[in-house]
Amino acid sequence: MGDVGTAASGDAGMTGGSALYRWDVIDALRRTRDARTVVQVVTPTTSIDMAGRPELARFTTMTTLMYTSPMQRDQIEWTAQLPTLHQLERIVERTAIRADIVFIDPWHTYEDSRRVLHMALRIVNAGGHIVVHDCDPPSPGYAAALPAWSYAHWTGQTWRAYVDVATRLPASWRYSTIDADYGIGVISVPDDHTARSRLSAVRDIAARRRLLRQLEMSDPMVPSALSSSAAWHWLQDRRANVLNLRTAVEWVDALGFEARRGG
Repeated sequence: MGDVGTAASGDAGMTGGSALYRWDVIDALRRTRDARTVVQVVTPTTSIDMAGRPELARFTTMTTLMYTSPMQRDQIEWTAQLPTLHQLERIVERTAIRADIVFIDPWHTYEDSRRVLHMALRIVNAGGHIVVHDCDPPSPGYAAALPAWSYAHWTGQTWRAYVDVATRLPASWRYSTIDADYGIGVISVPDDHTARSRLSAVRDIAARRRLLRQLEMSDPMVPSALSSSAAWHWLQDRRANVLNLRTAVEWVDALGFEARRGG
């Protein structure tokens, strides 16, 4: 979102009373899952407070993929040098970049968010995790289809794309949403411990492509005819179930339990 200062301001009231932030989640996954590589997909005005976070410096490799939306390009002069989302998608396809953790905080239209989620599904390794910011907007105003200004406090329709993707993943994929920092979604990718050969890696890439085709062809979970405001109310009526909502304490406790089991 144009989420400048969201976490830096220490606005715990907007995060379900929790001081858990997205970088804490990424760091917890690194420590308990032995994650070594992280990729973040962001825009010039989303998660800019992630820059310089020490938690990201603890990975063996950290890569930032930044793109710009048409509104940002129109309103922020220096963003003209950045790729568009379409150009970034082509770069990712050509380089075949992969990572144990993929953090995304896209431009918060539905289409951008859906496409970046699909990009993350291509990038994330087996046994890895996708961390998604802004999955639980606190009011209809935050969930507007577009902001008036690129730097506005805006979570947009990322929650909607996240719900559409996460709820339609295969049963072996797990997801939950932490009730903190405007909603932190965590999608966990199953790990086939025997998939270590080159042939298995090729099969995994083919399986991801099939999964993306299935997602493209299936109907969205959130009725597409709903306006952004009506969709937000739809979410509130189903919030705990459709987001698979967890408090920060519940998520951390579950992560520790799974880590002890080697999950």
